[in-house]
Amino acid sequence: MRYFIMSGLIAVLALSAGMPLGAATITYKPNSSSEPQKLTKVKIISIIKGVMTIERDGAKRSINLNQLVDYSDSDITGGDSFDDNSADYSVTLVKVDMPKSGVIKTGAKQSSPAVADCEIEYTINRKSDGGKDIDRIKAPYFYLYVMIEGNDEYNNHNTLRFCYPAEAKPGSDTYDESRILTAVQSLKRHTINLENVSALSTAKKGGMGFGDREVKIKLTKVGDRKIVAYHLEVWGKSEKIAEKDWNEPGYAKDKKWWLKY
Repeated sequence: MRYFIMSGLIAVLALSAGMPLGAATITYKPNSSSEPQKLTKVKIISIIKGVMTIERDGAKRSINLNQLVDYSDSDITGGDSFDDNSADYSVTLVKVDMPKSGVIKTGAKQSSPAVADCEIEYTINRKSDGGKDIDRIKAPYFYLYVMIEGNDEYNNHNTLRFCYPAEAKPGSDTYDESRILTAVQSLKRHTINLENVSALSTAKKGGMGFGDREVKIKLTKVGDRKIVAYHLEVWGKSEKIAEKDWNEPGYAKDKKWWLKY
């Protein structure tokens, strides 16, 4: 056992033999004037010279021991937050360029046709909020649901889901907003520094400021089947911030067809 005295509180941390401690719950204060926040399901990796290194969702963070308020070596439900100084923002979808199918057709005979992309142009609109860093935002998460024409005798339509970036993929094969929110709040989610615009890989070209940006989502598994409808969702810092729908006449008669994915 190792014992640490933090502002009069004795915390018992079972980090014997250098083994990491998993499924712990910590309560800490981001700064002296803030309210305590609780973070669950953390793995304590090490405690060295007054700094605790923790891991959650595959990402590592460090906090000073004098920030700790309470500790439990079990997973206590009811809290799940980590200090986040990034700015809130909205997204405007400028254009969604959806191909007719999932392959690029050149007219020539192709043994393995190239996979087509859905190209999405958008703008980022930051919101000024006291105490937040206006130049740092959480990377927007894109969820694209595509309906493709059936190829069996009953002409059943199929729905495919695509996530961008890869970390946006929720832990569910069905549409589940609670799982999407878990992915959105994961510590794996990257923070974008808007002071360095060229570092944002989704920029259409270098030095474009915060205007038009672009992502390309590769339409794997669609093949040469016809795309008849799509539903696009963009999630911002903590909620859904943009949506766009399209369908060919006669298809997607159910207005919420993607919920059945």
